[in-house]
Amino acid sequence: MNEQDEDEKAALRRTFIRDVKKHIVDIARKYISSNEKTLDYAFMYIPIEGVYYETMVHDADGGSLWEFCLASKVVPVSPNSFLAYLQTVLIGLRGMKIEQQTKEILEYIGQLRQDFGKFADDFTTVGKHLGNAKTKYDDSVRRLDKLSNRFEQIDGREIEKPQLSE
Repeated sequence: MNEQDEDEKAALRRTFIRDVKKHIVDIARKYISSNEKTLDYAFMYIPIEGVYYETMVHDADGGSLWEFCLASKVVPVSPNSFLAYLQTVLIGLRGMKIEQQTKEILEYIGQLRQDFGKFADDFTTVGKHLGNAKTKYDDSVRRLDKLSNRFEQIDGREIEKPQLSE
Protein backbone atom coordinates (compact mmCIF):
# COMPACT_ATOMS: atom_id res chain seq x y z
CA MET A 1 0.00 0.00 0.00
CA ASN A 2 2.82 2.42 0.86
CA GLU A 3 4.97 1.58 -2.17
CA GLN A 4 5.48 4.63 -4.37
CA ASP A 5 6.75 2.86 -7.48
CA GLU A 6 3.69 1.72 -9.45
CA ASP A 7 5.51 -1.21 -11.12
CA GLU A 8 6.79 -2.48 -7.77
CA LYS A 9 3.33 -1.93 -6.26
CA ALA A 10 1.74 -4.02 -9.05
CA ALA A 11 4.35 -6.76 -8.56
CA LEU A 12 3.70 -6.82 -4.81
CA ARG A 13 -0.06 -6.96 -5.45
CA ARG A 14 0.40 -9.92 -7.85
CA THR A 15 2.48 -11.72 -5.22
CA PHE A 16 -0.14 -10.99 -2.59
CA ILE A 17 -2.97 -12.24 -4.86
CA ARG A 18 -0.95 -15.39 -5.71
CA ASP A 19 -0.46 -16.06 -1.97
CA VAL A 20 -4.17 -15.52 -1.28
CA LYS A 21 -5.11 -17.87 -4.12
CA LYS A 22 -2.78 -20.53 -2.70
CA HIS A 23 -4.43 -20.06 0.68
CA ILE A 24 -7.88 -20.43 -0.95
CA VAL A 25 -6.80 -23.69 -2.63
CA ASP A 26 -5.37 -24.97 0.67
CA ILE A 27 -8.63 -24.19 2.50
CA ALA A 28 -10.70 -25.92 -0.17
CA ARG A 29 -8.46 -28.99 -0.12
CA LYS A 30 -8.38 -29.20 3.67
CA TYR A 31 -11.99 -28.40 4.61
CA ILE A 32 -14.15 -29.54 1.69
CA SER A 33 -14.32 -33.32 1.47
CA SER A 34 -17.25 -35.40 0.29
CA ASN A 35 -15.64 -38.47 1.93
CA GLU A 36 -15.86 -36.84 5.35
CA LYS A 37 -19.36 -35.45 4.70
CA THR A 38 -18.38 -31.81 5.11
CA LEU A 39 -20.35 -28.94 3.65
CA ASP A 40 -19.82 -28.19 -0.02
CA TYR A 41 -18.06 -24.92 0.81
CA ALA A 42 -15.70 -23.44 3.39
CA PHE A 43 -15.18 -20.00 4.88
CA MET A 44 -11.95 -18.06 4.60
CA TYR A 45 -11.90 -15.66 7.51
CA ILE A 46 -10.01 -12.43 6.83
CA PRO A 47 -9.71 -10.87 10.30
CA ILE A 48 -9.14 -7.26 9.27
CA GLU A 49 -11.79 -5.28 7.39
CA GLY A 50 -9.17 -3.25 5.52
CA VAL A 51 -7.43 -6.37 4.26
CA TYR A 52 -10.80 -7.87 3.29
CA TYR A 53 -11.61 -4.70 1.39
CA GLU A 54 -8.27 -4.65 -0.42
CA THR A 55 -8.48 -8.36 -1.18
CA MET A 56 -12.09 -8.81 -2.23
CA VAL A 57 -13.75 -5.46 -2.81
CA HIS A 58 -10.94 -3.36 -4.28
CA ASP A 59 -9.66 -5.99 -6.67
CA ALA A 60 -7.94 -4.06 -9.46
CA ASP A 61 -7.97 -7.19 -11.65
CA GLY A 62 -11.73 -6.90 -12.19
CA GLY A 63 -13.05 -9.28 -9.53
CA SER A 64 -10.90 -12.25 -10.47
CA LEU A 65 -10.06 -13.10 -6.86
CA TRP A 66 -13.74 -13.16 -5.88
CA GLU A 67 -14.50 -15.38 -8.89
CA PHE A 68 -11.60 -17.64 -7.93
CA CYS A 69 -13.04 -17.99 -4.41
CA LEU A 70 -16.47 -18.93 -5.72
CA ALA A 71 -15.01 -21.40 -8.22
CA SER A 72 -13.06 -22.99 -5.35
CA LYS A 73 -16.19 -23.04 -3.15
CA VAL A 74 -14.47 -20.90 -0.55
CA VAL A 75 -16.44 -17.95 0.80
CA PRO A 76 -14.30 -15.06 2.02
CA VAL A 77 -15.70 -13.42 5.15
CA SER A 78 -14.74 -10.42 7.22
CA PRO A 79 -15.48 -9.63 10.87
CA ASN A 80 -18.57 -7.70 9.76
CA SER A 81 -19.92 -10.41 7.44
CA PHE A 82 -18.92 -13.60 9.29
CA LEU A 83 -21.90 -13.68 11.67
CA ALA A 84 -24.36 -13.13 8.81
CA TYR A 85 -22.84 -16.04 6.86
CA LEU A 86 -22.93 -18.27 9.94
CA GLN A 87 -26.59 -17.40 10.54
CA THR A 88 -27.35 -18.26 6.92
CA VAL A 89 -25.61 -21.62 7.28
CA LEU A 90 -27.48 -22.28 10.53
CA ILE A 91 -30.82 -21.59 8.84
CA GLY A 92 -29.83 -23.89 5.98
CA LEU A 93 -28.82 -26.67 8.37
CA ARG A 94 -32.10 -26.33 10.25
CA GLY A 95 -33.92 -26.56 6.93
CA MET A 96 -31.98 -29.72 6.06
CA LYS A 97 -32.86 -31.20 9.46
CA ILE A 98 -36.54 -30.41 8.93
CA GLU A 99 -36.34 -31.95 5.47
CA GLN A 100 -34.77 -35.12 6.89
CA GLN A 101 -37.41 -35.33 9.62
CA THR A 102 -40.12 -34.85 6.99
CA LYS A 103 -38.70 -37.74 4.97
CA GLU A 104 -38.69 -39.93 8.09
CA ILE A 105 -42.30 -38.99 8.87
CA LEU A 106 -43.37 -39.75 5.30
CA GLU A 107 -41.61 -43.14 5.45
CA TYR A 108 -43.37 -43.87 8.76
CA ILE A 109 -46.73 -42.88 7.26
CA GLY A 110 -45.99 -45.17 4.30
CA GLN A 111 -45.32 -48.05 6.68
CA LEU A 112 -48.53 -47.27 8.59
CA ARG A 113 -50.41 -47.28 5.29
CA GLN A 114 -49.03 -50.74 4.48
CA ASP A 115 -49.88 -52.01 7.97
CA PHE A 116 -53.39 -50.59 7.65
CA GLY A 117 -53.81 -52.32 4.28
CA LYS A 118 -52.75 -55.65 5.79
CA PHE A 119 -55.14 -55.13 8.72
CA ALA A 120 -57.99 -54.26 6.33
CA ASP A 121 -57.32 -57.48 4.38
CA ASP A 122 -57.32 -59.53 7.60
CA PHE A 123 -60.47 -57.76 8.79
CA THR A 124 -62.23 -58.53 5.50
CA THR A 125 -61.16 -62.19 5.74
CA VAL A 126 -62.48 -62.48 9.31
CA GLY A 127 -65.75 -60.84 8.21
CA LYS A 128 -66.11 -63.38 5.40
CA HIS A 129 -65.41 -66.25 7.81
CA LEU A 130 -67.96 -64.92 10.28
CA GLY A 131 -70.49 -64.51 7.46
CA ASN A 132 -69.80 -68.07 6.29
CA ALA A 133 -70.11 -69.37 9.86
CA LYS A 134 -73.45 -67.55 10.29
CA THR A 135 -74.72 -68.97 7.00
CA LYS A 136 -73.68 -72.50 8.01
CA TYR A 137 -75.26 -72.00 11.43
CA ASP A 138 -78.54 -70.87 9.84
CA ASP A 139 -78.41 -73.84 7.42
CA SER A 140 -77.82 -76.19 10.37
CA VAL A 141 -80.80 -74.73 12.28
CA ARG A 142 -83.06 -75.39 9.28
CA ARG A 143 -81.73 -78.93 8.89
CA LEU A 144 -82.21 -79.55 12.61
CA ASP A 145 -85.84 -78.38 12.32
CA LYS A 146 -86.41 -80.63 9.31
CA LEU A 147 -84.82 -83.61 11.03
CA SER A 148 -86.84 -82.94 14.19
CA ASN A 149 -90.04 -82.79 12.13
CA ARG A 150 -89.22 -86.14 10.49
CA PHE A 151 -88.71 -87.78 13.85
CA GLU A 152 -92.02 -86.40 15.01
CA GLN A 153 -93.68 -87.79 11.94
CA ILE A 154 -92.11 -91.22 12.52
CA ASP A 155 -93.03 -91.81 16.12
CA GLY A 156 -95.46 -88.97 16.85
CA ARG A 157 -93.51 -87.65 19.78
CA GLU A 158 -92.14 -84.18 19.88
CA ILE A 159 -88.39 -83.97 20.28
CA GLU A 160 -87.09 -81.46 22.73
CA LYS A 161 -85.08 -79.03 20.67
CA PRO A 162 -82.03 -77.35 22.09
CA GLN A 163 -82.34 -73.64 22.73
CA LEU A 164 -80.67 -71.99 19.79
CA SER A 165 -79.59 -68.44 19.94
CA GLU A 166 -79.68 -66.20 16.92
